Amino acid sequence: MSPGEDPGLMPPEEFLECLFQWFAHNRRDLPWRVEYSPYRVLVAEVMLAQTQVPRVIPYYCRFLERFPDVSTLASALREEVLLAWEGLGYYRRAHHLHEAAQRIVERFQGCIPADFETLRRLPGIGPYIASAILGIGYNLPVLAIDTNVRRVLSRVFGAGEDVNLREIGNLLISHMPSGKARHLNEALMDFGALVCLSQKPRCSLCPFRGFCTFVKDAGRESRIRQQRTLLEICVAVCCAGEEVLLTRSEGKLFPGLWGLPFREQDGEDPRAWIDALGERYGFLPLGFQECGVVAHAYTRYRVRARVLRVSGKRTGMLSEAAWVAFRELPRYPLPSLFRKALALVRPGEYRP
Repeated sequence: MSPGEDPGLMPPEEFLECLFQWFAHNRRDLPWRVEYSPYRVLVAEVMLAQTQVPRVIPYYCRFLERFPDVSTLASALREEVLLAWEGLGYYRRAHHLHEAAQRIVERFQGCIPADFETLRRLPGIGPYIASAILGIGYNLPVLAIDTNVRRVLSRVFGAGEDVNLREIGNLLISHMPSGKARHLNEALMDFGALVCLSQKPRCSLCPFRGFCTFVKDAGRESRIRQQRTLLEICVAVCCAGEEVLLTRSEGKLFPGLWGLPFREQDGEDPRAWIDALGERYGFLPLGFQECGVVAHAYTRYRVRARVLRVSGKRTGMLSEAAWVAFRELPRYPLPSLFRKALALVRPGEYRP
């Protein structure tokens, strides 16, 4: 079943209509949209790779004043190009842009190719920039999937793999009104940058909220969090010199995994439990101290752990536990809760 055939997903025609209506009122005013050409798109997208829009704008405007077309850029000295780029960083982009301009002049008479594979063979032009040149610069039915577009499509249509994103992109292109490729690309980019943010998305402003799988999943996750059982436990970090005691966990948490000794809190003094640990694992406890509380959430449980640092010495061989040097702990697959406890006991020396 394709994305457009799934009754739980938004029909592509409705998605496009809502998106274009939103774009008509929220389109970003950017200098590379004042006038469209494949060259202007090329320069903008190369600059935008690894650099935020507000920082790019003044550099883009100055660069276009100095190098208004591909022929001017190709004939410039490399030092001139780098000087115009100075301060923008990632200077390899400038080298590649200059080399691409020279190759375009030498092989294509200064006309930027309108073919994806040919564009890909130019220096510094990857799949995204090639698609942007075609979809935005030439207004051809091609979708350029950048981080913003990927996030929007993944959330609204629930696509997690590249193949699904391509299928959805092709579906939108096939339902798009003729000559609207440029608008579709820019609308998706703007929607991802202004509403469908990676952190704290503005879901209340989203016209796709009723269909969005991200919103549905968030609601489901919220219900799961509300249903999680709170477990309060006591964790013992038993230390003998530079070694710590690891045991095989038992019970409903971490069954069979290596971890630290723990038990559910019962409000009683932990001394008897610590003594029992010593007898079971060949360890003579000499004293303990409270280190604090750590917490971690799992699918079914919310765990709050009271962490005790127990000092002592080894007294025998172990068959169901192991003494491990602190420096070796990163090599053991420990549950995150125990790594937090270890970091609490040895701040600055062991990190979760």
